[in-house]
Formats: sequence, C-alpha cells, structure tokens
Amino acid sequence: MVITSTWLMMLVQSIPFWAMLAMTFINFKIKKRFFCISNLALSYLTLAMFGSIFMVLCPRTGWPYVRLDAMLFLTVCFILLTLPALFFKDGKKDDQMEFIDIPDKAVQKISIGLIILTVPASVMSAIIAIPDMINFFRMGGNRGAFRDQLVDYGGGFSSLPQFLIQFGLSFGLIALFWLIYCIIFNKLDKWRIIFLAIGAMGPCVASLRIVNRSILLFNFFLVAIILFLLFGFIPEKRRKQTKRYVIVIVTILLIPFMAITIARFKSDIVYSIGSYFSTGPYSFNANFAARSEGGIKPLNGYLNIGWPQFIYDKLFGTDYYKKAEMYYDNYYYAGDAKRGTSPEVDLAYRSISGAYSSEFSTAIGCFIKDFHFAAVLGIVLLFSIFFSIYYYYSKRTISQVFVSAFFFYFLFQSSMFNQLKMKNGVFQIFLIAAFAIFLNLIQRKCTDCNAENLPAKR
Repeated sequence: MVITSTWLMMLVQSIPFWAMLAMTFINFKIKKRFFCISNLALSYLTLAMFGSIFMVLCPRTGWPYVRLDAMLFLTVCFILLTLPALFFKDGKKDDQMEFIDIPDKAVQKISIGLIILTVPASVMSAIIAIPDMINFFRMGGNRGAFRDQLVDYGGGFSSLPQFLIQFGLSFGLIALFWLIYCIIFNKLDKWRIIFLAIGAMGPCVASLRIVNRSILLFNFFLVAIILFLLFGFIPEKRRKQTKRYVIVIVTILLIPFMAITIARFKSDIVYSIGSYFSTGPYSFNANFAARSEGGIKPLNGYLNIGWPQFIYDKLFGTDYYKKAEMYYDNYYYAGDAKRGTSPEVDLAYRSISGAYSSEFSTAIGCFIKDFHFAAVLGIVLLFSIFFSIYYYYSKRTISQVFVSAFFFYFLFQSSMFNQLKMKNGVFQIFLIAAFAIFLNLIQRKCTDCNAENLPAKR
C-alpha cells in the first residue's frame, strides 16, 4: 500500500523505530544497565530507524515513497535479527562470569600465522592504494570520475598475485580481533603487535584505492565492539596503556574516513553523514516495491551466498554466476552504457520513487535482492533461533567473545547493508566460523588437560 500524505508517510516509516525502541527498553530492563554492547547495538539501530523518518522529508535520491507492507516486513525481520541480543549475557547479574582464556603458547602460534597471512597482503595493498588516494584529492574529490580512471587489476581469481592479496586481506577482520585481544591481555611483544596491526589494517588500506569509507567505519565499529566485550576483563594496571593503543587505532581509522567525507561533500557534510546512517530503512521501501511489483528478478544467492553458483559454473561450464553478476551491475551502475549494463533495474527504481537503485537498503534489503520474501523470513528466523539458543547456553570464553564480536558487527551494519556479502564476504564468514570452531577446540583441549591434572578427590 503506497501512501501519499507526508505526515502519514512519516508515521508509517516510524514503525521500525518504535519496534527497536521497545526492544531497547526490554533489553535495558533485563540487563539493568545502559552501557553494555547489546544495549548500545539496539540503541544505535533505534537511532538509525529514527533518522529514517526524516529521510521522508529529504531523500538522498528521488521523491518521498513509503509502503506499509514494506515497513511491517522490515519490522518483523529486525525484531528477529535483534532478539538474540536479549539473551546475550552482559547484564549486571553477569558481571561475575569467569572468562576462560587459552594458553599463551597457542596465542603466540596463532599470532605468527596471522602475521604471515596478512602482512604481505597489507603492504602490497598500501603500495597500490596510497598513490591512487592521493590522486583522488588532486582531482578535487569527484569519486565517480576518479573511479572511472582507475586501473582494473581484476578479481581474486584473475591472477596469482591478486589471489594472494585477496586471500590475505580476507583474514583482516580476524587479525583485527586478535590484535585487540592481544593488546588487552598483553599477549605479544611490541614488534609482533606492530606487525599484527599492519596486517589487520590491510582491508582498510585496500579500501582507500576506491575511496570506500564503509570499511573504515565498520572496522571502527568492530574495534569498539571488541573493547566493550572485553572491557570487564582488562586488568586495572593495563587500562591506561590499552586506551593509548585504542586512541592510535581509532585515529588511524577516522582520519581517512573524515578526509574522504569532507572532500566529497564539503558544505553538505552534516546531511551526508546523517543520511549515511539512516537512509537504509527508508530505501527499503523502494527495494520491497522493486521485488514485489517492479518485475526485478532475484539474484538467487549471488549477493549473499554466491559461492555455490560460482563453484557450479567452474565445475560444469555454466554461466549462472556471471549472469547474476551482470544483473547486479544493473543495480550499482544504473544502466551505464560504458560498463555494458542494462537500464532495466534503474528504470524500475526511477518509476517507483525516482531513487538510485543502489542506495543502502539494510541487510534485509540485500536478502530480498537474492530471495523470495518467504525465504528471507526463513533465513532471519533460523538466524534468530540459532543465536538465541547459543547465547542462552554459552559461557564467557574467547571463542564466544569472538563469535559475539561478529554478531554485533553484523547488527551495527544491518541498518545499512550486509557488509559480508558476495564471494569474498561469504569466504570471510567461512573463515570466521572456522576460526571460532578452532578456538573452541583449543579451549576444550586445555580444559580436558587441566581436568586430568587435578588431584583425585578422596
């Protein structure tokens, strides 16, 4: 149902806001504190939904467009997405939970492995990216013109050097978590910390080449999330030193983000930053209409779980992945003839609301580009059930903190998009899951060894 009255549109657009506000209030009542990661994540989503109400008055592109069915669907999905946060144990009653660590010898070996995997990729990315970013400022901050003149080095499978770089960068988020963990618990010497930091910054450095602020922003979010998760376990004598390290890391992340933002938007900077965080829930209206009534075909998993299509094509010589890739380009490039894309997707969005077809659309918007609405509800429901059960029964271990860091990382980005999408994103999810299982196995092995060494009861 399409609504035309401005005030009624804003009222309908506010439905997800009221739902997130209710979830935040319920979580606060359960946890009995505001400054905990679950409450901050829910509060952030509440603010993003609140900001989207005012996007109705001044959309980033197109004219005001709101649908009741779209907002109800989005609200149900976000309630399910955020439900596990209520079961996460970070309330006042959980303060005395013991943190189960792993032996320093295992930490040293894992750290060396991550340094070997990430540092070469990070250094090569810097050699490629920094000159290009300098050229962006020389060109006056015109991102479209800047990206058009970039040399295309191809994807991860285009050459062996590109594959090795992309493979190493895929461990960047894991290395960033490990870096913060090792700093907080004083697990490594100064030089290993420096090398691990160089490796962890690889994805941020690589993103500078295409002037992409989202990687910088969400790495900042991940650092903040990890600190909140581990803050209660930081020894008192190390808190000052930890703060110094964190200030340096945050500064490294924020300076390029703000520099790119100022170069791009100059006088319009306040609106650009506010809309950056709030346009997703508003843009979902057009995404919902495009898929339900606009004749836009599903990408059948390309966007969120593209590996099955990619592998099937490689094995059997088909072109399902390539066709999906070309169709997705129609979203992003809006039918740019120079890039060989068709205008059909762009024309559908223009006829719906005049909007650009690749505006932020929330994580749910990414899902509905891939699947039928019923399938999206099923995916979100399974996600909610799995993490709710996991947090209800979990203890505070390093593997649980690691999993939680990426759960809340997903929640923080979900109001804009699903950052861990397409081939490389899905590969990162696989690596994150594998690393979490690996940490859990190490902890179990250590727990079993300790149990064997305990004196027998008489």
